[in-house]
Amino acid sequence: MNNGSSAKKLTLITATLLAVGNIIGSGILGTLPAAVSVAGSKTFIGILVAAVNVFFTYFVLMIVCGVIPANAGPYMYMTRLVHPWMVVFDMIERLKYFFLIALMGSIFSGYFTTLFPGVNGKAASIVIILIFGLLNLYGIDAAAKVGNILVVLLFISFMLFSFYGLTVDLSTIPDYVPDTGRTLNFATIGTVSALFATTLGGGQIVGEIADQLENPGKNIMRAFTLAISIVVVIYSLMSFATARVAGGATFDTLSTIAKLVMPTGAFYLFMIGGAMAAILTTINALIISTTAYLNRYAQDKVLPEAFGKKNSRGINTLNIMMTIVIPIIILLTNIHIGTLLAVCAVLVVFTALVKIIPALLIEKKYPNAYRKANLHPAYSLIVVFVIIAAALNLYSGVSTIISTPGRIWGILLALVVSFAVYFFARRAYLKSKGVDLDAELRTVPESWTEAENS
Repeated sequence: MNNGSSAKKLTLITATLLAVGNIIGSGILGTLPAAVSVAGSKTFIGILVAAVNVFFTYFVLMIVCGVIPANAGPYMYMTRLVHPWMVVFDMIERLKYFFLIALMGSIFSGYFTTLFPGVNGKAASIVIILIFGLLNLYGIDAAAKVGNILVVLLFISFMLFSFYGLTVDLSTIPDYVPDTGRTLNFATIGTVSALFATTLGGGQIVGEIADQLENPGKNIMRAFTLAISIVVVIYSLMSFATARVAGGATFDTLSTIAKLVMPTGAFYLFMIGGAMAAILTTINALIISTTAYLNRYAQDKVLPEAFGKKNSRGINTLNIMMTIVIPIIILLTNIHIGTLLAVCAVLVVFTALVKIIPALLIEKKYPNAYRKANLHPAYSLIVVFVIIAAALNLYSGVSTIISTPGRIWGILLALVVSFAVYFFARRAYLKSKGVDLDAELRTVPESWTEAENS
């Protein structure tokens, strides 16, 4: 694909829908029932806190993306503007994507077996991941078009869910238990907001595939802001509907609630065009994004040369295969959905703190490009945004620490150590071959130099 230079570029609408699809699937289905069980009708407070958190965290990142766009933007900014060894933090961030794909596959199996009880759910989830992996072998444009169709379907379905949930006569719900109210505290709101921040952060995909966008300097920020705004409205409506129907009870999936309030036809539309479509849009977007990062790793020699080879269509086949095989392996380990969610939440909170650092450096290192960018707020405003983002992330981080089981920290520590060992072993190996990996990671794209000097 040549980093998108020879491929058809994605329009603002397509990029926005891609971001919406990436956010919704990984959020509503996996986290909303759990969040409502904790916060009830007040779940929207956690959603709003998460939205503010994500806006301040990723707004400054999107500013950098608009100044010097690049595929795998956050990784490029951390290694080029901060320090080459920041690649280890980005590899930890990429781990989240593999876990999210596995999480989506696991949730998909639950909804799929609800519709088709005799089918092996795990086999269905593996097949669907394989299908979207193969779709991406045809290029990002084909994958994005399929994703856009799914996003339109899920939007219609989720609006129907909200309508029925907000208007149903509660006396018709069997064994309905009124909600006597839930007491929210610092930790509860922080935990709920951390779950939604995990998903809302999916909007950053537009900054991760900058080379594939039309006019990235303008459209990255536009698509990001539009996507977050659209999703917050959808999340809030669905949280009110879910809390109203659930009352004082706890539900594991939205399908259970949908079946209680929706007519048969609308229910099946929700299951296929809403729940399952949302999951598929996220799997699709995650494969697109993860592949872009693996391509960049290969270009920078962080991964072996084989990962940089392309087929006749300009696609890095090995990277796509890696993107679908690792989640399938995770699925085969039978990790519980709750564990997958906990891992993703922890990874997002702590890697987000690192990703806001480049925003403090961009104006100093690329002053001319920054000044000519469509959005270039004063440095003092950037500092304020970074401080707010850091405070919100630390808030979510403390809440996550309180609520995360010890075994999750053991898993994460082992993975972090593994990534660090791999990177420094790779660095030593390349040095023995006369290659300076640090220098490779400091090399900036020609487009950045042109943006600064033009």
